[in-house]
Formats: sequence, structure tokens, C-alpha cells
Amino acid sequence: MVPDGPNVTVEGVRTFDRGDGVAFGSNASNWTLRGAYIHYARNGCVENHSVFAGTVDDALLDGCFIGFASRPYQAVQDGSGNVMTIQNTLVRLQPMDGVYTGPVPGHGAFFEWSATSPQLAMYNNVFRADQGSNDGDEHMAPPPGKLAGCANNVMVWLGAGPFPEPLPSCFTVLTGATGLDYWNQAVAQWQANHPPALADVGSPVVSLFTPAANATLTGPITLTATAVDDRELAEVRFQLDGQDLGAATTTDLTPTKYTLPWDSRGGANGAHTLTATARDATGNATTSAGITVTISN
Repeated sequence: MVPDGPNVTVEGVRTFDRGDGVAFGSNASNWTLRGAYIHYARNGCVENHSVFAGTVDDALLDGCFIGFASRPYQAVQDGSGNVMTIQNTLVRLQPMDGVYTGPVPGHGAFFEWSATSPQLAMYNNVFRADQGSNDGDEHMAPPPGKLAGCANNVMVWLGAGPFPEPLPSCFTVLTGATGLDYWNQAVAQWQANHPPALADVGSPVVSLFTPAANATLTGPITLTATAVDDRELAEVRFQLDGQDLGAATTTDLTPTKYTLPWDSRGGANGAHTLTATARDATGNATTSAGITVTISN
């Protein structure tokens, strides 16, 4: 979606499983994005590559490869005198099956920024990350020297160790179960305030990551998939040659992975195909691409 024109306002938009969420155009000075639900954006959830002033207000950006991208396309563009305001917004980075660099599943960072990107004003936001960024030239914390104003922000960090970058004092860091509960409650409140107008018609997205393709399996292993839906997933099931392995997995573990312990001795020795199937509450289902493995017990 590429809205354009001075003072353009995008309100109430919902997107799922797209490249960019909302990418403002080359004439979109002083843009506004309000009340948006952007879910599973495989690039930037909000893109402002023309480095204009703009405002993101009361949005749920739930599953971004990159949160906010405002690095200019052209070297002559200088938006360092502009201010991009982010307020009353929830932002979660989503580990995905397709990455530009680094391991999968992975993602970028909250901010794709440069010296000529706008200043940032950030108020009353909640950010969530379950692992670090694959991209060393992006920023998990607000870019240094770019804060025009900042108050009452929360960073929910569910990754290993401390948060990977220094955060300004206008952020409170929450971890573990406390952080996850805080995020879930914030999302539930946003969704209650913004009920969907349309029925659930989208199928889930699912990818199987563990074991690796062409792996040789011996004894007990753990099967791992990532899955997401435009609404809510009901279950993920793992299959060997099309036959279900064990019970359905209904718990979404951090970082947004579904897992199933399985003893490979339950399968015959030889070559097999593993898959994962995700199903949402209305019955829409998607099966992942298969992974060929060899059982040797």
C-alpha cells in the first residue's frame, strides 16, 4: 500500500502477509497513519523513505520484519530537520522464514535509519522483540542522536540476556512472563477497541525450520515451526509422510515458534518428508513446504 500526497491520512487499514505494510509515497509530506493493524509484514511495517514528517498513532504493528524504515532512497534527500512521531502504538518484530542476511527464522530491527532520516518523537508505545536483529546496520533502540521527544515507552524483551542496545530513560524494560503478560494485555485491549469489520478469510502462514533439510534423525528430537494467522491460530500439527505426529500444538512459544518433542524411533528407517500444518479458528489451513530427512535408528 503506497498512499501519497501532502497531508495524506490512512486510517483503519488492515494488512496481512504483505511485503511492506504501509509505504508512504514521494509526495506524502506530513502523513498520518492511525488505527492501523499491520500483521506479518515481510519488510517494513511503516516505510517513510522520502524522510517526511509524519505520525503513527494508535496502531498495532504485530509482526514486522522491520518496524519503521526511514532511510532515504536518494543521497540528496535530507529529512533530518523533520520529526516522525510514534504514539500510542504497539510494535512486535516477527522472526520470519525469509531474511536478507543471517539465520532463519530472523528479522531486522525496529528502526532502519540514517543520519539524514527524521528525528523521532515517541510517546506511550510498547515494543516487543523475542530475539536480536540479523542486520547490524539497523537499530533495536531509538537511533542515537535522533530523539526529539520521548516519554512512557515500554520495551518487552523476551530474548536471551540483556536487551542488545542501550535504551534511553524514557523506556521501561520488561522481561520474561511479566513482559509477555504486559504485551498480551496491551494487544487484547487494542483489539477490543478496534473490532474487525470483516470475517476471517485468510489462511495461516507456516514454515518448518527444525530439523534442517536432509538431516539424519536419531532418537528423540524437537520439531519446530513458525506460524501466524490474520486473526488467531487454533493449532499446529506436525506430520511424517502426511500422517500426524502426536497431538496438536496450541502454545505459541517465544520466539513465536511451535514445537513438538518427537522420538524418531517411532518412524521406519529411511527417507521421509516432514511437514507442519497450521489451522485457524474458522478452519482455514496451510501446510508448510516439506523437509526431507533420513531416519537412522
